[in-house]
Amino acid sequence: MKIKYLFIANSVVLLMHGLGFLFMPDMTMSYYGVTLGAGGILVARWLGGVQLGNALLTWLTRNEPTSVARQAIVTALFFAWTAAFITGLMAQFAGTMNGLGWSSVAISLALMVGFGYFRLRD
Repeated sequence: MKIKYLFIANSVVLLMHGLGFLFMPDMTMSYYGVTLGAGGILVARWLGGVQLGNALLTWLTRNEPTSVARQAIVTALFFAWTAAFITGLMAQFAGTMNGLGWSSVAISLALMVGFGYFRLRD
């Protein structure tokens, strides 16, 4: 698998979630069985902006050759997806989200493994 396809997958996932969190945080989180207060809406919108920035970063760098800068991006995304995976697992085991939350755990795991692979390989 080429890293280009992992960067594209990351961009698509973050674009979808980022738009939902930025513009419709209540509705987006309701699918997961989570209700947000005013503070939660603020944090979700902030997270949406960060996700859209990361989506743009991986989209714009998807064709870049191996370099120190690309490795830094891969390393940062590996740690970000590792944190998302652990947080998702904790939320699922605590009963914070409904069954749909497992899809976020699975997506986080897949992207964590993908970025971890390319971090070790390149």
